[in-house]
Amino acid sequence: HRWLMLMMLDEPRYWEPTCRALGLVELIEPFSDESVRRAAWPEICSRLGEAIGSMDRDDLAERLGNEHCIFSFVATPAEVVVDPAVVENGYLMAHPSHPPLRLAAAPAQFDDEVLRIRRPGPDQGQHSREVLEEVGYSPEEIDALVRSRAVVASP
Repeated sequence: HRWLMLMMLDEPRYWEPTCRALGLVELIEPFSDESVRRAAWPEICSRLGEAIGSMDRDDLAERLGNEHCIFSFVATPAEVVVDPAVVENGYLMAHPSHPPLRLAAAPAQFDDEVLRIRRPGPDQGQHSREVLEEVGYSPEEIDALVRSRAVVASP
């Protein structure tokens, strides 16, 4: 199963082309008015879902594309990693300690500087003791929390 995302924010503009693309021309006229469409939205969504579910990905892409609808299939993680736009734009970067692992790059770039990850995140529990000390726990209290498994801390 795949998720299909329809992203046509100007609903009145895309109502008719979407109905044509999905083979639901009988919905165009009765629901051409936006307020009527809103009142019948549960029924309409059910019909849209049935139509979408009856077609395969290639057929949907062709039909929606031919009608100039704005849509996308939600990519799986495996597809995202090899997506040409993701690769070419450097949206995923190699983890500094585990290069086969990919991490999302920062969403902003400054002064045309090439994005890079300078260091990995902390290990699990790496800073637990010092953070708990900063908020007032004694070493004995921290040891008790670690023994009880309420807190994970590096040795």
